[in-house]
Amino acid sequence: EQELLEDCLISVKDFVDEMVVVDTGSTDETVSVAERYGARVFTYPWNGSFCDARNYAIRQAEGEWLLLLDADERLVHEDGARLLDFIRTTDLDGAHFKVYNFVGEEGSGQYTLHNALRLLRNNGVYRFQGDIHEQIARTDGRPVRDRFAVTDIRLHHLGYLDSVVKRKDK
Repeated sequence: EQELLEDCLISVKDFVDEMVVVDTGSTDETVSVAERYGARVFTYPWNGSFCDARNYAIRQAEGEWLLLLDADERLVHEDGARLLDFIRTTDLDGAHFKVYNFVGEEGSGQYTLHNALRLLRNNGVYRFQGDIHEQIARTDGRPVRDRFAVTDIRLHHLGYLDSVVKRKDK
């Protein structure tokens, strides 16, 4: 993820107190990129499960809130203030953001749009389940409802651009 991680970290660095990066076995400069931006880097052997890696990352974080991004996602800078305002004023446990999944050629402006849970209160009540397209669940097994907002905070997701798909052989 060395080509994508730097811009991800730059997009959030002004709005977070801590950055945790979990490396699942990269052989490029991903770790050094993360360290250059002050991230605490942890290694987790890839086992095919996105939820296992994400849950491991959650256990490493020390902050009250978790901003959960993949290396190919960027927080829209203008929405950083809204993110901080949400955190300061909510009694909810998290929020879904609007994710713009850019597709086709870079710069084409083509995208699909969906909401995704990207903000989570770090209170030990939640974990992810499902190896692919992981979903939030409560650790006590009770239903998850009425604790998450759907916001207009935007993320740009670059993982479906033609150049990224080709490079990663997706």
